[in-house]
Amino acid sequence: MDVEADLAPRSAPVITRRGKRKVLPSVILALVLVAAGFVVFQFLGASTVFFCNADEMGVKPDCSSSKHLRLQGIVDNGSVQKGTPLRFNVSFNGATVPVTYAGDPGGIFCEGVPVVVEGIYKAKVFEGDRILIKHTEQYKAANPNRVANDKDCGA
Repeated sequence: MDVEADLAPRSAPVITRRGKRKVLPSVILALVLVAAGFVVFQFLGASTVFFCNADEMGVKPDCSSSKHLRLQGIVDNGSVQKGTPLRFNVSFNGATVPVTYAGDPGGIFCEGVPVVVEGIYKAKVFEGDRILIKHTEQYKAANPNRVANDKDCGA
């Protein structure tokens, strides 16, 4: 029995993976990465709101643009003009910034109190969209449930 082995080269079958890949997991992963990037970008953008004292507005580069800022100072006595919008002046280190605010500033807002106003500085007027008022940490026995500041605003 003489049987010869066939040693001739053969071509290997071509295996393609086309059609076997699933596109859906790749699309979902891409969407998750884009959404995560958007959330991180928004969080970092919101956390970089600059604090500017009234004497820095329009002088310091970060305090003179029309981006969202926080203005710090003291409400000037005699400057509050009630109405829509509410108008008042905020001063610090001898500099004064006029402020407009469309809304109710809250019960402890009054002249002579320290405030932080969030908003945009445009045309030498600060257009506020939120007011934060500093209050004292002193305990007052007469009104234990009342939040007050250093100055009694009559609230």
